[in-house]
Amino acid sequence: MNDPLFDSPVILENDRVRLEPLEPLHLSPLAAVIQYDPSIMKYASLRVEDEATLAAYLDDALGSKAIKFRYPFAVFDKLTNTYAGSTSFANISYPNRRLEIGYTWIGRQHQRTGLNRAMKYLMLQYAFETLGCYRVELKADSRNQQSRTAMQQIGATFEGELRSYTIKPDGYRANAVYYSILAEEWPQIKAERFAKQGNMKIVNSTMEDIEEIFRLYRIASNYMKERFFVSWPEFDRGMVEKEISENRQWKLVSGTDTVCIWATTFNDPQIWEERNADPAVYIHRIATNPDHRGQKQVSTIVDWARHYAANNNKHLIRMDTVGENEKLIAHYTGCGFNFLGLKTLQDTSSLPQHYKLGPVCLFELPL
Repeated sequence: MNDPLFDSPVILENDRVRLEPLEPLHLSPLAAVIQYDPSIMKYASLRVEDEATLAAYLDDALGSKAIKFRYPFAVFDKLTNTYAGSTSFANISYPNRRLEIGYTWIGRQHQRTGLNRAMKYLMLQYAFETLGCYRVELKADSRNQQSRTAMQQIGATFEGELRSYTIKPDGYRANAVYYSILAEEWPQIKAERFAKQGNMKIVNSTMEDIEEIFRLYRIASNYMKERFFVSWPEFDRGMVEKEISENRQWKLVSGTDTVCIWATTFNDPQIWEERNADPAVYIHRIATNPDHRGQKQVSTIVDWARHYAANNNKHLIRMDTVGENEKLIAHYTGCGFNFLGLKTLQDTSSLPQHYKLGPVCLFELPL
């Protein structure tokens, strides 16, 4: 009987992540990721604290693969071009059309960046749409609130808690919590929870995009005029062209559509004044294509910005808006930013015209 998981290598890939079969050669890159931080494997069934125990962890995973209990992957983060961790299919039962997604860990620098969601999308899609599974299980140590929250956020249903389920390396008997997704639930979960996965990617804008950039600016400005006191002016074309030439203009694209655009800088002294010395990435002028509104684009940008900041040795992500807009304040704080309050700028001479219309709201997200 043909076994689609074990008869040939399985590689799952999209624009954000590649899941490739775990091999002994992954020991060195995974060691660089885990750095033997005890918090990463805190709830694992095997202790990993040095190269020898990491090698034992890989041997255990490959041994489980040899008996077709588990199919382990190495996780490659395409955003940072580095390995990020490991995950597996396990407890595979073809007669019952059931498997588990588990044994997942990713390095601290890759957590809360959207990588885990991208991984889960590929694995759930493969389980339901290629393997024909009816049920996909996920479980966690009941104390692992981060994993439990992640399972809930992808739409998995909590099924219960099994007491004294596993003996941990320190001798503690841990309870296990079970979640699941069923085949009839997958289409709705895929549409609602994973709408941003698949063919969306973030790239630099080019000079060929400039008309679309200004089209989206005008749409955003008109939207603001209808609803808010402050709206964007017609921005200087030379400013935008300079941002493009310096690779500081970005776009989120889906197929041939530009979903949204924004600009970044590492230097924003007129707005942030004495705080400009802090190691920060500043995000400006997010404008969304109206055909894609309501898809939580700011959250996507924040996920991307976490890695962009870390790769450029920055420890803060910052944004600002002009005027006291309670809806925007709630929106940005809901995306993880701290609202630092209102500030009246001392010098607006070289800033776009709308900065002269009122105080600015400052937002900051520490990494």
